[in-house]
Amino acid sequence: QWFVIPFLGEQIKDKALYDKMMKDAMKNVSVLHDLVEEIHKKLNLSYQNIYVAGFSQGGLMALLTTLTNPHNLPVAVSFSGVPLLFTPDFKLEDVLFLPDILLIQGDRDSVVPKTSVNMTADTLKFLGIDPQIHNVIGMSHQINQEALRAAIEFME
Repeated sequence: QWFVIPFLGEQIKDKALYDKMMKDAMKNVSVLHDLVEEIHKKLNLSYQNIYVAGFSQGGLMALLTTLTNPHNLPVAVSFSGVPLLFTPDFKLEDVLFLPDILLIQGDRDSVVPKTSVNMTADTLKFLGIDPQIHNVIGMSHQINQEALRAAIEFME
C-alpha cells in the first residue's frame, strides 16, 4: 500500500482526503524512482527500455513515477488506477517528462469509480498527453485477459 486510500466512491469528491492521499503518494514515489535507478544499473537497461505499470494504487504510482522521474521513462500503463489530479503536492512543475500512457478501466469496478479514468485523462490532456483509454466491458477491480492483452499490445 503506497498511501492511505479512502473508499473512492463518493469520497473521491472530498478534496481534503484526496490531497492527503496525494501527499503520501508523492512522498513515496521516490521509492519507485530508486527502483528504476536500481533496474537501470543492475540490468544495464537504458531508461528508454523501462516501462512502468501498476494496478489500483499502483496505477496512480506508475503515472507519477513516469511523469516525475528525472529520466525519460517512455511508457506507463495504469490498470484501474486511482485518479490523477493536481493537488498542492502534485503540481504542474513536478512533471518532468510526458510518456505514452494507457489507462485501462473495467465498467464494473466497484472500488475505483469508472469516472476516474476520465478524471485522469483530463489531467493528462492538460499536460499535453493524449492517453489511450481501454474500457473493459464486464471487468471489475481486477486485471483480466483482455486488459493484459491491451497492455501488451500498447507496450509492443
